[in-house]
Amino acid sequence: MSAASRKSSSGAKPVPLTREALAKLRLKALRRGIWFRDLKQSERKLLSLTIRVVERVRSFMLARLVSQIVSKL
Repeated sequence: MSAASRKSSSGAKPVPLTREALAKLRLKALRRGIWFRDLKQSERKLLSLTIRVVERVRSFMLARLVSQIVSKL
């Protein structure tokens, strides 16, 4: 079984790209210690800035970037 198919079948529920959901995910990642271990500084900055600036991600390009980061968490 490939890594991609294992990820998709892991049973993880999708995260809505809203400020509240992303903030909860960031808090959980900080508590579990994966925020600094698994994310690069640029990824942490992008996610933190997204949480501060937007209420809901509407841009397709931003949604794609944020989704890639969220999949690491």
